[in-house]
Parts: sequence; structure tokens; C-alpha cells
Amino acid sequence: MNNRRSFLKTFAGTTCAAAAARFLVRTAEAGAYPTRFLYLFTPHGRDQESVCSGTGSNFTLGAGLSALEPFKKKLLILDGVNLPDHGGEEHPAGRCSMLTGWKSTENVRSRGQSIDIYMADKLTQGQAIYAGVEAPGFDVGNLNQSISWFGANKPNQGFIASSNDLIKKLFNGVTPAPTQPSAPAAMTMTSNAAADELALNDYLMSEVSRLEKVVPAAQAEKLHLHLQTLAQVRAGIMPTSGGGGTTPPAQLPSCNNTAFAGTAAEAERLGLVMAQAFACGRSRIGALSLGPYDPHHEYSHWTTDGAGLHDKLLKTDRDFSAVIAKILGHLDSITEGSGTVLDNTIVVWSSEVSGTFNKAEDIHGTVRMPFVLAGGLGGKIKMGQRVVVSNKTNGQLYRAIAQQMGVADPSDFGEKTLSTGMLSEILV
Repeated sequence: MNNRRSFLKTFAGTTCAAAAARFLVRTAEAGAYPTRFLYLFTPHGRDQESVCSGTGSNFTLGAGLSALEPFKKKLLILDGVNLPDHGGEEHPAGRCSMLTGWKSTENVRSRGQSIDIYMADKLTQGQAIYAGVEAPGFDVGNLNQSISWFGANKPNQGFIASSNDLIKKLFNGVTPAPTQPSAPAAMTMTSNAAADELALNDYLMSEVSRLEKVVPAAQAEKLHLHLQTLAQVRAGIMPTSGGGGTTPPAQLPSCNNTAFAGTAAEAERLGLVMAQAFACGRSRIGALSLGPYDPHHEYSHWTTDGAGLHDKLLKTDRDFSAVIAKILGHLDSITEGSGTVLDNTIVVWSSEVSGTFNKAEDIHGTVRMPFVLAGGLGGKIKMGQRVVVSNKTNGQLYRAIAQQMGVADPSDFGEKTLSTGMLSEILV
């Protein structure tokens, strides 16, 4: 690779590149890639047109999920999972229950940790990320409650409200591994940051050279593609498609409302940054809130709030599906061994209420929640299927995922009086 030095000179100023090289060297040497968890939240459930039919591998996606068709073999449509039966206002209660597995009340919104925080406490390999396109409110009774919780009435206030801030948190000021004697001292992003980062170039080059010795040349070339993508993320440029699996849609379709059109690209970009963070070991666990909450909330009450809202609800549901497809595409475009980052991740897409998912009417319940899983977690979770269960809870779902992520005994997650055990129906 005789152009390596000139390429790396153009890459100066990107500390995440050095982090990527070190991580890829380690994983190539180990011959294994980490598993990851990414929760994607969109509000107000989904309409009945998103209901799928058939079971096992013989299933058909609902019209509202048509954007996910290119990923069908990497999807698990999970029907029949319930949230805890809580009282009071459905939306904030659902947001406090959907990742915790605890029943929410008016006075105690969350009574336990959410699965992202729980696994972050149990596992290593990167920080848990909580980000989104719309900052949550923390007032009791507010519809826009947190989805990530440290414990009883303790919302995760480390919410990252923009992709630029997420890039800074994940990739700025990367400290070289202390076990590498040739690495420069720890650095911070100061006025001398550019000079500091230039000093990392030689180290980065040595890491690329090490990688070339443990993987075929074709894999080393993929590192260069990966580093180019990281540079584009840092510069705020949407990248071209990578060299991985399913190619994401060329562009987002026209959005239903201007509020969502203004945030769809940002939601996708958050997913892009998380894909890169997963790929170069900066994070292993994430929860993304992909609103906007309004005016979609108005649409979800279409039977009581006026004509024409149901049509807007259907179109917005499809908008959300298109964004999810783009995020899956970013995860799937980064090659890892014989698979992709998506293959080594379990993506869970759901909501705080079933919305009109159960019937063609305005219902805000917590039964038969719309769960779509993607990726497979390194072959540990069934994919390319629709699985229908009965009287199962989200607590059981997350215990199964936590165990496959490496938590030795996840029986202490969620409210045991509501459910015990795990959702073995999703496991290979």
C-alpha cells in the first residue's frame, strides 16, 4: 500500500482515526468482533398498516414497513410482547417502562434501571450513549419523558441532543492505549489540538502497518475506507455507501411534515455516528430517541382530533421506517470479517405505546407492542423471521438480549413480580 503515507497525511486532525486503527488491530488479532446493542425509539406506536403477516421465515412486511424490505433477512418481527400495565397518562408512563421492564406510576416514573444503563454497568468495551433529535423533558407528567433511566425517578440527564455533540463526545480527545509505549501522551482538544493530532500520524501509520501483518491486504484496504468515512463524519459530510452488506436507500423519501423533514436527516446522521462508534470500539451500547414528538402526537389521536390526521399518521409512520432503514444501512455498510457491524449488533426498534397498532382506531395501550429487531447479535438471535409470542414482557426480551451480550445472570433486570425468565423464543 504505497500511498499509505500520503493518505494519512491528509487524514491529520482526526483522533478517531487512531482509535479506529488500534481497535481494528486488536479485533483482527483476536479474530472476533464485539456484540452491540442499539435501541431506536420512535413515538406513538405505529398504525395497523405496519402489522406483518405469516410466521417463521414465511412472513410479509406490512406496508408501513416497506422501507425495510432490503433488510428482510436481517429482521426479526416480534409480536405479542407487552409493556407493564401502568396507569395514568400512557405516553410518559410507557417511555419510563419500555426500557426498564418496571411498572410506572404517577408518583414514581421509573423504579429501576433501563436496559442500556444495566448492561453498561455489567459490561465493558465502550460507553453507553443516550442521544436523539429532541431533548426529553424530565418533569413528572410531561409527555416527553426520558427513555433512559439510572433508577427510581433518576432519568439519564446525559442526553446528547445533536450529532455534532455526539461526535465530540465519542471521538474528540481520544487517548492512545497506555500499553503502547510509542503512543504520545494523553491529549485534550485545546487550541493546540491540531498539532497534537498531527503527532498521532506516525502512531496511526504504525498501527495500520501492524494491521497489514495480521489480515489480508483486502481487509487493510477496508480500513482505509473506514477511516475515510470517519473523516467524513468528522467533517459533517454524509458519506457514500461503504463496502459492506445491504446498500441503504439512496436518499430519504419526501417527508410528510416539515417538522419531521427538518429532523429526519439529523436522525439518520445520529445513526451514522453510532455505526462508526460501534465499528471502532468507542461505544457498545446506545439508545437513540428519533422523534419528533409533535406534530406526530396529534396525528396519533386521529379519531378525535379531526379529518385528515390518519393519512398524516400513515405517512409519518413510513417516514420513520425510512429513517430506520437508513440507519440499518449504515450499520450494514461496514464490513467485519465475513459479516458487517449490523450482523454483530442487535437493533431494537419500538415505541412507548401500541398506538393504533392493535386496531384501526385511536388506542393507546401497552399490549402487543410493535417490536422490530435487526442484526442478529453475531448469530445468537433469530433473523429473517416473524415470531409471535403470548403474554411475554419486555423485561423477558431484554434479559435474553443481555445474556447474549455477555451478562452472566440477567435475572435481576426488571420487575420480577411481572415476569421471570427470558424470551427464549428469539434465541437461535
